[in-house]
Amino acid sequence: MKFIKFRVTAVAVAFLASCATGEFSEALKEFSAARKKYEELESARVVITDSLTGAVTENFCFRYEGDTLTYLYRATDGETVYAEYNNGSRLCYGYEGDADWTEVTVSDSDFYSYTKAIKHRYTKKTLFFLDEPSVSNVVYRDADGTVVEYSAEKLNKRSDKEKFSRLTAEFWLDGFGYIRKFERVHALEGGEEYAYLIEVTDMNAVDVIERPDFTEALRFR
Repeated sequence: MKFIKFRVTAVAVAFLASCATGEFSEALKEFSAARKKYEELESARVVITDSLTGAVTENFCFRYEGDTLTYLYRATDGETVYAEYNNGSRLCYGYEGDADWTEVTVSDSDFYSYTKAIKHRYTKKTLFFLDEPSVSNVVYRDADGTVVEYSAEKLNKRSDKEKFSRLTAEFWLDGFGYIRKFERVHALEGGEEYAYLIEVTDMNAVDVIERPDFTEALRFR
């Protein structure tokens, strides 16, 4: 099964396990708690925007039916649109230009599904980047926005592949301690720059997610 590799999530660098305590642990306590609370949501909608262009690149709507994850995921690299629907027993996917969904079921070798224990990558707290040992400063921008600045030197010692020249992240929490927005901006030593904004809405308020018409699913917005 072939999938588009989207630039917004292409720099998914693995880090050594972060320590639970550190110089900025107290300042990051609310953010750490909010990341954990995100994993406890029963449903939500996640929209990812390329901050450099203003274009929406990914849209992920999910809901747990008991222990089973149902979701509709749509994404574009600016040229191709991809859509994927999964209800735990049937996986449907397709690209712009296809006539209809391609479907696989639990009896097919390439089928996969997710639960609360086996999480989709966009239902994990790691969607919101945090590497406490590499934090160099925490700045409170306004009433609910907080900027986390990272040391490129420390990041580069801990990263498995990419080398950074800078990285900052800003998060905004709602009145209940949930992450409503998160923006990450970073540059690599080679000069490449990336920035994306994650917005979380409809928390615990998404109705049953039905498989849409294929043409409708590809109307990306």
